[in-house]
Amino acid sequence: EDMPNILFIEIDSLSHSAALRHMPKTMAKLYKHRMIDSEEEGVHCPSGFCAAMFNKTSVIGQSSIPNQLAALSGCSDIKRADLQSYKRKPIQSNSPTTKCPRSDLENPWLFDIVEKLGYVTFLGEEFCYKGSPYVIQDNHFVVNPHYNLNEIFCPLS
Repeated sequence: EDMPNILFIEIDSLSHSAALRHMPKTMAKLYKHRMIDSEEEGVHCPSGFCAAMFNKTSVIGQSSIPNQLAALSGCSDIKRADLQSYKRKPIQSNSPTTKCPRSDLENPWLFDIVEKLGYVTFLGEEFCYKGSPYVIQDNHFVVNPHYNLNEIFCPLS
C-alpha cells in the first residue's frame, strides 16, 4: 500500500459521528496512521505517517481563521504573552495584523514552504473566497495554490 501523500487536511464543522458516517474510508486511513503516545516510546507514528484527529473539541463562534492560521503558519491573530513574536506586514492596508513566532523562516506559510520543496498544492473551500474577509487566504497570507475550487465556485456566485 502506498503511503498517503497529503500534508494537511482540515475538515471544519463536522462532528466525529458525521465523519464516520460520511467519510468511512478517510476516517479509517486517519485511524490507521494515528499518532500514539506510550510511556515507553513517547509520541510516535508506527506507520511512518502521522495523522492527528482533534475529536471531542467544540468551539462556538468563528474559529476557522485562528485555527487555520496557527496550523498552516504557526502564526496567530492575537498577541501571545508566552511567545516571542513579530508582526507581519499586512498584505493590504485593510488586512488584519498577524503575529508570527520568531524563526529563521522569512515566510512561515506552509503553502510556500512545500511548493519550494516540490509539492503540488491544493486549497478547497466550500465557497468562492475571492475578496472574502472571512478567510486567511489573501488576508493574512497570499495564497497561490496550483489548484483550488475558486474556478468552480466563483463563476456560480
